[in-house]
Amino acid sequence: LEKEAQRIDGMLMCPVCPAETIGQAQVEIARQMRRLVREKLSQGDDRQEILDFFADRYGNDILAAPPKSGANLIAWLVPIFGVLGALAACLMVIRSMTRQGAREGVEEGAIDDGLAPYLDIIDRNLGFEGSGLPGQTENRELPDTVSGTGPDASNEPESASGDAESPMQDVK
Repeated sequence: LEKEAQRIDGMLMCPVCPAETIGQAQVEIARQMRRLVREKLSQGDDRQEILDFFADRYGNDILAAPPKSGANLIAWLVPIFGVLGALAACLMVIRSMTRQGAREGVEEGAIDDGLAPYLDIIDRNLGFEGSGLPGQTENRELPDTVSGTGPDASNEPESASGDAESPMQDVK
């Protein structure tokens, strides 16, 4: 009898304490409501009859869980459909991102031909034979300013004033 009374106490909200059931509240009206629950149980009333008694007296707001009918059904369904909708939206975004990423992969010849000589220099400095890029040849002429064989290249050191151009000045 006491366990059932405690369950019912947890199903009824305290009318004066915000967000507390009568089982949690320590005010006088909550104590009176707990005594009334026990009296009704001892008289043979079942759980639903006791909940209906309090709902008739105080309105549906006294119930900790709104009834699953009428307009209150929305309070039960909106969170469920909200979560399902958010999950569906996330899945659609992830699916579109993975499809788009696959289409935007590096295509053959996607490296700008102007960059290829510089990439070859980097590859040689790192110890690679060729760039290994699709569609690129291994033996490529380097721009004169990079190879040091063009008209601007000289074997003389720069002057102290810094007037001589650096061979790597054109590299950006």
